Amino acid sequence: MNIGESYYTEQELNSFGFLKIGKNVLIKKNATIIYSENISIGDNVRIDDFCFIIAKNKLKIGSYCHISSHCVIRADEKISIGNFVQISNNVIILTVTDDFSGEFLGGPMVPNKYTKVSGGSIILEDHVLLGAGSVVLPNCTLLEGAAVGANSLVDRDLDEWIIYFGNPVRAVKKRKKDRKELGLKLI
Repeated sequence: MNIGESYYTEQELNSFGFLKIGKNVLIKKNATIIYSENISIGDNVRIDDFCFIIAKNKLKIGSYCHISSHCVIRADEKISIGNFVQISNNVIILTVTDDFSGEFLGGPMVPNKYTKVSGGSIILEDHVLLGAGSVVLPNCTLLEGAAVGANSLVDRDLDEWIIYFGNPVRAVKKRKKDRKELGLKLI
């Protein structure tokens, strides 16, 4: 098989009813996208194999973004992904979560009166990097240039141009801003 055949064509993408679809968007045919009418995608975006994206609410993906294979993005609340964002393999981004205290039941098959679901929007500003296997929980804003190391848990807002790592994440060191200037040159 020619690798180009494994991506949807521009004509196919335009037929899916996206809120907005930019130029040079590559989405693998084995990615699952639900509620495309709530999704806007900028230019030069690639979504790889076996990603699961569900957008019950608005999902905005900026330009020059890459979502690697096996990622899960659940936009039950709003998600905004800036430009030049890199999301590595197996990243999970959740805007809602069940209560884990033991006081309530959980899961989609249980009537709402027995559950307690909480959530909130997620914002990934420009030049954010999420390392493989990381999880981003509801109500988090990752400011410009924040970088998250592999297998980390993001449970709070992250400052700009800092590298984070751990479960939960903690600041490790400052991040260089060279990529911001390179992005400006590219645009």
